[in-house]
Amino acid sequence: MPTRNSPAQSLELARARYRVRSIRWGFYWAIWCAALWGARYVPGTAVWYETPFVEIGSGGKAEFLLAAAVITTLSLLAVLFFLFVWIGVLEKWGEYGRTIRQLRKSKWYCVGAVFGGPCALFGSYLAIGYMGPIFAAIAALMYPVVGSDPGPALVAREDQRALPSVLP
Repeated sequence: MPTRNSPAQSLELARARYRVRSIRWGFYWAIWCAALWGARYVPGTAVWYETPFVEIGSGGKAEFLLAAAVITTLSLLAVLFFLFVWIGVLEKWGEYGRTIRQLRKSKWYCVGAVFGGPCALFGSYLAIGYMGPIFAAIAALMYPVVGSDPGPALVAREDQRALPSVLP
């Protein structure tokens, strides 16, 4: 006869299952995002060979930077358009509005997205234009490694007891 779990044991079992499922889905989404980010280098390279950008980019350094800035701007506008279409198709306008209204909770994510996203795209397009897409893709793979390096130091400043749990 199967034994019946107590409510506390059932709760712990449900939490453990939820954690395992969350981690698994997190890895699935990370792989999917990496694949989409890598696929972005195909049109990102092709755009440098299109008519207005090939002439602008072949001028001097200032014209090359101008071409990269224009490509980045057009890319960002296209991404914003498709993200808003995505939000509309999923009918998540209420959640989007709630996120904007509760900016105090997510302000650092917003600041990182507003400033970090365009900088990353601009750097990617510069790397594609100067060195090629293979170098740009390899350099993009280094961003998480370099970005995660100061993490333990920032945590240690906030809470000295947390440092041993962050370090390998």
